[in-house]
Amino acid sequence: MVNTSDFSNLPSLEFDKKFRTDIQYEKLISFEEKKTSEADLNIWIEKFKKELEKYFNIEYKSLNEELRQKRCRDLDYWVFKVEGKMSDLSKNLNLFNTIFLFQKDVPLIFNKIKDPECVRNKDTLNNLE
Repeated sequence: MVNTSDFSNLPSLEFDKKFRTDIQYEKLISFEEKKTSEADLNIWIEKFKKELEKYFNIEYKSLNEELRQKRCRDLDYWVFKVEGKMSDLSKNLNLFNTIFLFQKDVPLIFNKIKDPECVRNKDTLNNLE
C-alpha cells in the first residue's frame, strides 16, 4: 500500500514536471513537420533515450516495488506522448528513418531493466489510472 501522507513518493505532477524538463519536451512540441531537420530530431531523440535510460537505471531501481509499477506506467505514458508527436512528424519523409529507429530503440530500453512487471504497453490510453 502506498503511503499517501508522503506526497514526495507519489508519481505526481512533480515527477511529470521534472521528466518533461529533463527530456526537453517543449522542444519536441516546437518541432514542425516541414521545418524540422533530421539532425535536430536525432539530437532530441538521443537525449530522450539517454534520459529514459537514466530514469530506469537510477530512479526506477531506487523505488520500492509498489512505486516501480506506477513509475513504469508513467514512463510508458511519456513514451506514448512522444510517439504521438513522432507520428505527426513522420509525414515528413526525411524524418521517417529517424522515427523508425526511435520506435525500434525504445522497447529495447524497457527490456534492459529485466523487470517482467515493466513492459511497453501499446495500448496506453486504455490503461491510464
